[in-house]
Amino acid sequence: MKLKRFIVKLRRCMQFIQPVNPIASDDDRDEGSSRASVMVPEGHFTVIAGNGERFVVELRHLRNPAVLKLLKEAEEEYGFQQEGALSVPCTPLQLQTILSQNM
Repeated sequence: MKLKRFIVKLRRCMQFIQPVNPIASDDDRDEGSSRASVMVPEGHFTVIAGNGERFVVELRHLRNPAVLKLLKEAEEEYGFQQEGALSVPCTPLQLQTILSQNM
C-alpha cells in the first residue's frame, strides 16, 4: 500500500518536471550561452545522481525493485520538496548499474 501511495505521489510530482538543462558544450560557451535547453521526452523522468550528473530515465524502470528502493532512499533523505529533477543518493556509476539491470 505504501508503494502505491509513493507511485501516485511520484506521478503527481512528475507533472511538474522542468526541462533538463545540461552543461553546455564548449561551442555553446563560445557563443555566450552557458546552458542548452533539452526537453524530457514523454514517458521519461530526470534523475540527478552524485556530483550533479543528470539521467533521463524511462518510466518502465519504476518496475525495477532497485530503482524503487533508490527512490525510497531519496524520499527519506530529501523528502518530496524537490523541484524539477529528482536527486538520488548514489553515484552516477551506481545509477547506471541499477538502470542496466534486466527486470
